Amino acid sequence: MTKKRKIIIGVAIVAVVFLAVLFLNPINLYMISVRRFIHKTETTLRKPEVYMPIGEALVIYCQSYPLLQSLFAREEGECDRDIRLSGAWLPKAANAFDSDARIRIGEQNAFAGFGGGFFGYGYKVSLTPKLSTTATNVWQLFRFSSSTYSDHHLATLHMDATRQFTPDEMLSNVVAHCEAHIQREPDNEHIWIGKVKAYLLFNRITEARETCRAMLDVIPEESEQAWWPMLTVALITAEEESFERAEQMMTQWAEKDGHFSRYLNLACFYQLSGKPDKAAEAIRLATGHSEKTGITHWTRYFAAAMYAYTSREYDSAVLLFDHLLTVISDKAPLYHPVLLKSRAAILEAQQHPDEAKPLEQGEGLSDYAPYRNFDIERLLQRPVPRPTKR
Repeated sequence: MTKKRKIIIGVAIVAVVFLAVLFLNPINLYMISVRRFIHKTETTLRKPEVYMPIGEALVIYCQSYPLLQSLFAREEGECDRDIRLSGAWLPKAANAFDSDARIRIGEQNAFAGFGGGFFGYGYKVSLTPKLSTTATNVWQLFRFSSSTYSDHHLATLHMDATRQFTPDEMLSNVVAHCEAHIQREPDNEHIWIGKVKAYLLFNRITEARETCRAMLDVIPEESEQAWWPMLTVALITAEEESFERAEQMMTQWAEKDGHFSRYLNLACFYQLSGKPDKAAEAIRLATGHSEKTGITHWTRYFAAAMYAYTSREYDSAVLLFDHLLTVISDKAPLYHPVLLKSRAAILEAQQHPDEAKPLEQGEGLSDYAPYRNFDIERLLQRPVPRPTKR
């Protein structure tokens, strides 16, 4: 083989290796796949059959703003800003990406964003007051993408000024989305709870309670979230049948696979039923058992200890804090000093009960409760004792 030929072969080998390193390394392969995804997505975004249903839905939600404002004012206490919704609120025909869009609704504009990270995309609509009349509103629909950093006009939409979503249409959109998701993931407790919340938002108490019962039938007992449907259905049973029947349900459930968290949920049942003495006894039973699945909801148990403290069940509160302190170092060491300080406050309160001070819960604990961000009072149609903020 000649020297010249060897040089050519050597150069070719180097070139092949260089190209392989350039194009076949994991980072470049990932970037290629991302670019392909972006190109495919942006091609989809440009299709009228995709953007028109979404644009029309956003416009109708804007025109339904007063109803949305009244719903969420009742939910949050006040609502004088844009309404934020999930993709579940989009009608089925408009949910083109089968994902949870980030939706923001105002009186004269709306936004529906998809994707995330370095690549966000979606649609915007805005009212054109100068072209609108008392009978017809004129809206402009735009597409946006973080890959182009610009908005592209897609269509001018003319909408009957009286067209709004009715409460039944809004609820139907959310429920249909939740049910489709449940078909794919029947043991996803977050979707079930989202469906319950939707019914509660529209004051459909019967449907909300039926959904809780259906959730209890589906969520596996060994799931870390099995406590939620069990406790909730027991509380509903106490309202619809009797406290004794509900107590029997919770007690049998706790004893069946007796461990720490189940007895703590029994204590929560008594707490939310206004039975502090029974809650204290359940706490004492809990501290006599180990936690089989690991204490993953220990801040909720902190709320149980607080309830015992505010109910002056100091012995039970100390037992629970001692139990939490045995596992807290590995789970959340930053809260270890908070628990020590709280335990000391309880011991002080035992000596001087008339001078007992509120416990300092610490950042991240002050707003935690068994039903954080869930309107349990609306579900049960009665006030519920809460040792912490909702």
